[in-house]
Amino acid sequence: PLSDCKPGDMLDALDHQQLRSPAPAACHTPSSATDTRGSNGGWARVVVGAGPLMRIASADAAWLTLFRFSPGEVVKKSLGICCGTKTNIAAIASMVERRAGAPTWVTLYDKSGSEVVLIVRASLTREENEDNLALEMQS
Repeated sequence: PLSDCKPGDMLDALDHQQLRSPAPAACHTPSSATDTRGSNGGWARVVVGAGPLMRIASADAAWLTLFRFSPGEVVKKSLGICCGTKTNIAAIASMVERRAGAPTWVTLYDKSGSEVVLIVRASLTREENEDNLALEMQS
C-alpha cells in the first residue's frame, strides 16, 4: 500500500532504473484532431501502483493514444517506459509520496521517443482492491 512507501523510495527506484534515452525528436502535444480527451474531462489517465517502480495498473484510451502504446505494452510495466532525460522524476515521485499533488508540468516521452509536455495531477484511487495513484495528464 501507499503507506509503506518511505520518502525517497520512488525517486531512488526510478532514478536508478534504466530510463529511455530517446533519439532527438520533435516535442508534441495532442492536437484537437487527436482523440485524447477521454471521458475524464479532457484528462488522460494512468493508474500506477504505490511501489517504487510505479507499475502501471491501467491506462485509459486517451493515455494510450497520447503515448502511442497498446494496453499490453504498458500494464504491469514501470512508468519509466515514458520517462527520459528531460523527465523531472522528483516531481512525479513527490506526487506519489504525498499521495496527491498540485498540477505540475512534466516532460514525458511517447513510444517513439518524442517529447510530450503535459500538466500532471495526482489523486488516490482504489483499483483491484489496492491503493493506487491516478496520474491525470493534459496538454
